[in-house]
Amino acid sequence: MDAYDNGSDTFMVTCVPEYASLVKSLVDSGALDGAVKEYKNGISAKTYDTTTMEDGVSYRNAGVPYFLNTTDTCSGETKDDGEYTWTQLHYHTESDNTDTYSEKVMKANIAVFGSMAIAIDQLPAMSLNMQATIDDLKESFNEDLALEAGVSKKDWDKALAVSEKEVDALNKEGQDINDRYVKAINSKLDITSIQKEGKPYNEKVLDLFKYVQDNFVGIVFSSDVVMKHVGYQNNIEYMDEIIQDLKKDKVSDALDVAYQLNGLCEYNYYLFSPNAAAKIDAHADKAVENNKWWGNDKGYYFTNTKNATTSLLNKEDGDDVSEEIKVYESARTKQLDYYKEVLENEILAMNKIDQ
Repeated sequence: MDAYDNGSDTFMVTCVPEYASLVKSLVDSGALDGAVKEYKNGISAKTYDTTTMEDGVSYRNAGVPYFLNTTDTCSGETKDDGEYTWTQLHYHTESDNTDTYSEKVMKANIAVFGSMAIAIDQLPAMSLNMQATIDDLKESFNEDLALEAGVSKKDWDKALAVSEKEVDALNKEGQDINDRYVKAINSKLDITSIQKEGKPYNEKVLDLFKYVQDNFVGIVFSSDVVMKHVGYQNNIEYMDEIIQDLKKDKVSDALDVAYQLNGLCEYNYYLFSPNAAAKIDAHADKAVENNKWWGNDKGYYFTNTKNATTSLLNKEDGDDVSEEIKVYESARTKQLDYYKEVLENEILAMNKIDQ
């Protein structure tokens, strides 16, 4: 467990999005107040989403929800003041040693996560809310781009409604089990039958959690956890900007966008030899066969634009870029096909979520 004091006056919890509502309810109830007495502002009801910059993502991919103690968001991003986060500087390095240990932080970690474990264990039904994924699907949908790909918002919204109905029903079922359990405890009634209801319910919830991870959750390169269609959507949006800039003879502006392609993997062609950059691509490009890394089946097909991008690096504004434009336009067409396929698969999965 990290036990580094980053100077924050607020204790933060990192968890899979499906646990965020549980953390908020525990914080709002005051159940965790005693665990964070050393923190001036107590504990935040807001949580950080888990990312791939820590080991827990492998559990998530396998269908195991989890919490994580962390000193920052583990996002790999720098702080606003330009300084690197503790995770970037120390996590899994030799400098993560006793010099970074804080007794205050460690005691808070043990108290907070121990209290949450007890709270979870005290009730028969798990509080795992898949509404977070429904919200992510809603927010990440580009209606105009989907329509261009041949996917209607009507079909998308209809499938979302099916998923939302199932998730809402499941949440209410779990809440009912727990409410009746607490009532029985307070009334000193027999709780055996209610406890037994929790086991099949929890199995159903965990099955749904795994279903959500398999069908909707993807990874952009090895850093961002997103909905599966987002990788293609991002690439298409970036290429629209690149093509527009190139048609205006603005090579430098196009390069200011192109590095973001394929989850920033394209940026490696700005920095390293093509051979070295290609090896990094092989880490995450879905097209690479026999790629046995922890993000298997979470990636997507990359744009085949590296040659055009490296060519632009040797050109200036006003140079002939007609061939590069053709490459980006061709890549965009292929990405749009992949995008359509993934959206249709997501719609199918949403419609089958109650089966």
